[in-house]
Amino acid sequence: MENLSDSQIALIRLGGVAIGAILVTCVLGRNSAGRVKLLFGAKSLEEEREIFLARLKQANIRFYATCQSVERVANVAREKLKVSTVQVTEEQIQRLLREQCQVGVHLRRIITETLECNEEEFHDIQTRQQDPDVVEHLKGFDAMLQAALQGNTPILPQARIPPSMNPSIALITMAEIYDREHEKVLEKLQGQQVQQAHLMEVLAACHREACLEYVSVRFPELANRPDTYEAFYSALALYSLEDEIFGNKRKAIYKMHQDQQAASFSFSQGEEDEKPEVNLPAESA
Repeated sequence: MENLSDSQIALIRLGGVAIGAILVTCVLGRNSAGRVKLLFGAKSLEEEREIFLARLKQANIRFYATCQSVERVANVAREKLKVSTVQVTEEQIQRLLREQCQVGVHLRRIITETLECNEEEFHDIQTRQQDPDVVEHLKGFDAMLQAALQGNTPILPQARIPPSMNPSIALITMAEIYDREHEKVLEKLQGQQVQQAHLMEVLAACHREACLEYVSVRFPELANRPDTYEAFYSALALYSLEDEIFGNKRKAIYKMHQDQQAASFSFSQGEEDEKPEVNLPAESA
């Protein structure tokens, strides 16, 4: 600004302030009247934050189911890789899992349906709402997915092990849930042969019912919550992270349950039935 007059410098500075204001307006999503465009019909930023956080928690719960499915597929893929001669990097494995499980499709649908906003509005509200609880639940989507891609059980944001739980009771409850699930499936199917897709639906529904029954009684802190099921499995995952022996015992209980299912249930192969498959890269010649 060496050759500019004081008045010209002042104008440039004013122009810089104006441009800065425009950028802030764009980032915060303000309307022409200078007011922030709040979502959900909120009348204040605090009200918007409360509604946004509540809906984020709902979205986390819904995405938890997606991540559990990814976890199962990831474990199948990783078992196949152990006996395969194909050389695949961790990045390639995760990309394949994301694509085959259609993670992006599921997450976009969950965000759209639960938060009731489009992608632009979702981006804007993330910029506005930087409350620590909001940020943690936003980061929770990726944290849960990363755990699942590695074949681990996802953990809900801010999940804690309830005071009434200890490792022994957790494992006993897990085994009891599997036994009760088995009883419920037998009661529902009554010896009939069903298609695989229907069997999978029945198994999942009965498992959730059994889990809610036992967890609500055994761990009162988790009862009557929208995330009772997810909170229980998050607690199991936290124990597994802390104690390798616990994790191994948990895997053994699950293996026994799988063997029991395989011995007890049969299904008819309908045209729409597909055995869960993981498509790995072709072996190089």
